Amino acid sequence: MVNDVLGLIDFKADIQDPNGKLVSWNEDDDSPCNWIGVKCNPIYNRVSELVLDGFALSGWIGKALLQLQFLRKLSLAKKSYWELKPWSCRLRLCSTLAAINFSSNQFSGSLPSGNWSLKGLRLLDLSNNHLDGEIPKGIEGLNNLRAINLQKNKFTGAVPDGIGSCLLLRSIAFSENSFSGSLPNPLQNLALCNGLNLHKNKFSGVVLEWLGQMRSLETLDLLDNSFSGWVPTSIGNLQSLRVLNISMNAFTGSLPESMINFQNLLTVDLSQNSLTGSLPSWILKLGVQEILLSGNRLSGSMDSIFSSSPVNSHPKLLVLDLSHNALLGKVPSAIGDFSSLRVLNLYRNSLKGGIPASIGDLKALDILDLSENRLNGSIPLEIEGAISLKELRPENNSLVGTIPTSIQKCSSLTSLANEKSLQRWLDHELEVMVNVHEVRYEYEKQSQV
Repeated sequence: MVNDVLGLIDFKADIQDPNGKLVSWNEDDDSPCNWIGVKCNPIYNRVSELVLDGFALSGWIGKALLQLQFLRKLSLAKKSYWELKPWSCRLRLCSTLAAINFSSNQFSGSLPSGNWSLKGLRLLDLSNNHLDGEIPKGIEGLNNLRAINLQKNKFTGAVPDGIGSCLLLRSIAFSENSFSGSLPNPLQNLALCNGLNLHKNKFSGVVLEWLGQMRSLETLDLLDNSFSGWVPTSIGNLQSLRVLNISMNAFTGSLPESMINFQNLLTVDLSQNSLTGSLPSWILKLGVQEILLSGNRLSGSMDSIFSSSPVNSHPKLLVLDLSHNALLGKVPSAIGDFSSLRVLNLYRNSLKGGIPASIGDLKALDILDLSENRLNGSIPLEIEGAISLKELRPENNSLVGTIPTSIQKCSSLTSLANEKSLQRWLDHELEVMVNVHEVRYEYEKQSQV
């Protein structure tokens, strides 16, 4: 215990503490277990965790921490300013460390290869810093690693094949860097991995069929890269998947039928690719909450997906975005069966016919965008039933008639079409609504006399 007190006091001597967060650290104490940021192992009564997140400390990590022979968790995250290189040569000597969290600081420079010698390390979080360069080789030495988070840095180059040897990995978060190249094939060995987050990088190439070997995946996020080719058929093997986001890439072709095997999917975002073919008939059978297919080249009618949707999927769907495709036909009246729908975006397709009266059955609908289609007829009176409506966009169609005065029942409505081509019509109808209110007010006033 004396070593722990001395080690922490020496550590404190090497850093700046402008807010006096460590004022309770007193070298005359017999034990540091009641000091702020310090946690001890109840069995050995030795320091096991040092958590100084958000303390705005600065300085460098000296050899003092080597005296903490039972230290398992070191967290110096958020708003601290540490020098990087000194700790690279000393932390590798802290063989007991199981968790390192230096996230949300100001670290810069390349990642020290010395960290890979921490055989007991389970968590490494260096996210939200200014680290750059490539991931150094030797990562396979971290054979106990469960989670690695390097997101929001400036890393470049390819992800090393050695990561596939960290067989206990559950979570990989490399998002918002500049990693490039294709996905390393050894990733397929990570049968326990449930989170693969690679969004906003420069990855490219085809996603190969081996992806289906990562059967524990619950989150697959490849957003905003340059992946191309067809979505692999083996993706249907990922039956634990809850979030699938492959938007803003260059995927082509039609979606594989194997995707009907998803059993736990909550969100699917395939938007802004070059997908073709008809809307998959199984898309509403999955019981998902969010379906985002905007900005593709999908064609055909919407009837196929609504006619085959099971009743138990109706209350689950919250967001349906099919905008900016080449869909034809009518807006199905069956849309009204999806009572929990909050966002319906059909912008910029080639839909025709009238707006179905069943729109009024969507009591939870916040946003309805039907703009830039070929819809005709008038806005149905039943729209008053969409009482939660906040944004209505019917512009750039061939609609006629008047806006129903009953739309005033949609008391949350804050945005209505404002394009010049529709403005005079809207101004007139809104003026009518105002006049109705004024006449009603005068009538009620006279009735009270």
